[in-house]
Amino acid sequence: MISRKASQVKHQSPTTETAKAVGYVRVSTQEQATEGFSLEAQVEKLVKYAAAKDFELLGIYKEEGVSGKVPLASRPQGAALVEELGRKRTMHVLVVKLDRLFRNTHDALTYANKWDQSGTALHVLDMGGDAVDTKSALGRMFFTIAAGFAEMERRIIGERVTATLNHMRLTGQVYTRIPPFGFERQNEMDENGNVVKKLLVKVPEEIETITRILRWRKNGMGYSAIARELTRLRIPTKRGGKWYPVTVSEILRMYGEEGEGTAI
Repeated sequence: MISRKASQVKHQSPTTETAKAVGYVRVSTQEQATEGFSLEAQVEKLVKYAAAKDFELLGIYKEEGVSGKVPLASRPQGAALVEELGRKRTMHVLVVKLDRLFRNTHDALTYANKWDQSGTALHVLDMGGDAVDTKSALGRMFFTIAAGFAEMERRIIGERVTATLNHMRLTGQVYTRIPPFGFERQNEMDENGNVVKKLLVKVPEEIETITRILRWRKNGMGYSAIARELTRLRIPTKRGGKWYPVTVSEILRMYGEEGEGTAI
């Protein structure tokens, strides 16, 4: 026999707790300068998505002026996000595009698997035009495939852009508002004082620093060790700030690990 109390519990409508979610948005310094994919635009998309999914959006981590090449846990807001997800279970992480969160496919799959084990699902609002989440086996499969294709596309575009920029640098053409490390801008004037051509000319001191970086890297020094040595020697960066591993990485990416095909 079922007691009255048990019968009442059995026929009660179950109360479902609203699913909790947090968002993450990021914009790099370059994207800020070109007014690209703004933080506000990303936040708006996340808020609308959370409302459509009936998620309780606890907050949005806003990463401003940080390159996507910096590991998630090494970013100020990224580290806070990782820490929060380490304390809480059964959460949803919302991001507009995969490259807002992760550097590459390996990072994406590593974090997605780690979060999946703690009951946290990752929602990417735009992966090839469609929203993908990892809360189901089918969703995880699509996420894995889409992440691989996204990195392949990113690499192909990167190779084309790098080849174009290298050609422009080698031929002395200005292609950016801030000259790359090793060069400075110089205007070629006509007889009336009008600018007829914008050129890049070498900065000997910076070229010497690039040569050092290439030599140290060839001898097995890591990015962090090179950055510490440059800072110890008080060699200024392009903007006069402190050296970071990502700064060294950018120079090596631009001039090549062996310095091949560059203007130095």
